[in-house]
This record gives sequence, structure tokens and C-alpha cells, in this order.
Amino acid sequence: MMVIKLTSKLSKDIVKALEKVINAYRLHKYLIKKIRCDRESVFRGCEELLRGKGIEVSFSSPGRHERRAERCIRTLKGRIRATIFGLRYKLPRQLLERLIYDVVNTINLTPNTRTSPLHPSYLITGVITDFKKTLRAKFGDIVLCKTPNTDGRDIEQEQSQYGIVVGKDLSTPGSILVFLISSKAVV
Repeated sequence: MMVIKLTSKLSKDIVKALEKVINAYRLHKYLIKKIRCDRESVFRGCEELLRGKGIEVSFSSPGRHERRAERCIRTLKGRIRATIFGLRYKLPRQLLERLIYDVVNTINLTPNTRTSPLHPSYLITGVITDFKKTLRAKFGDIVLCKTPNTDGRDIEQEQSQYGIVVGKDLSTPGSILVFLISSKAVV
């Protein structure tokens, strides 16, 4: 599963997002041959570009949605809701986008009925995940972390800050992303 933030629902923005998806898969030596989508005019506007890239495009029946995509959206919304309801505080609005990306990453790291015993991320990237390191903190955990750019010598300087775990840095095993509450920065 992959999520890309759209600036609008215009065909040109959908095309840019689809190109990002195609390139992400191509990076891992996968060639997209077919895309199924709803019959909306915005997707119809992308048809020519996709066919030009050698990708077959098929549309759902009139008045119907693409079932697999709709199921993914329901799963995503359900996991987002469950995470929000499991927090002991109101999630700051600026962290909602981070939550969406974290939920997608977690889904990709979880084996499912189609991929078991492997997880989707491994099937695409071939990277073995150390789950003890990667899943050591979950989205929304409150943590106390060392203040960035401090050496610990100045006793007057703040040495640590409270933060909220907002995701995993998958490029560095065991690293997490933290939203520092006082500075509103993600480190």
C-alpha cells in the first residue's frame, strides 16, 4: 500500500502521483502492467499517459467503485480511527498526515492472508526487518528524548524534551520519528 498526498484532485496532480508510484515500484525492479480504477473523469484523464507508458488501464463498471481500492481505504480509515481513539490525548491536527503514513508503513510491515508469512514491504524491497527494533515504539507514545544539538556540558541548557512518536524511520533500523512538543519540530 502506498499513500501520496495530493494538492488537488485534478488529472495533472493524479498523473504526478501515479508517476511517483510507478517510479517507486520501478526502483525495486517491478514493472506495473495494469491499473484498475474508478470510472471517474479524473482517472479517465490519466488513461492516455498510462497507456503511453505501456500500462493497461481498466475501469470499474458505471456507478461502481474499484473494490480492492475501496477495501484498502476502509482498512486505512479503520486503523487511523483505532489509533486516534487509543490515544490518551487529542491528536494535534498537524500530526494527522504523519499518522496516515505510519499506519500505511505498519500495514506494509504486517503479513496478511495474501503474503503470509512474509510482509508486503519485504516482498517489494527485499529488506529484512528487525521487528524488535522497528516496532519498539508505537505512534502516539509520549517519550522524553535528548534535545538535539546539545552536548550535555551546559547545566543551564535544557537537556531533554517531551515528544510524541510519529513514525518509524525505515531507512535507519530502529530509528523513530518524534514530534518535539516545545519546538514543534520532527526529529
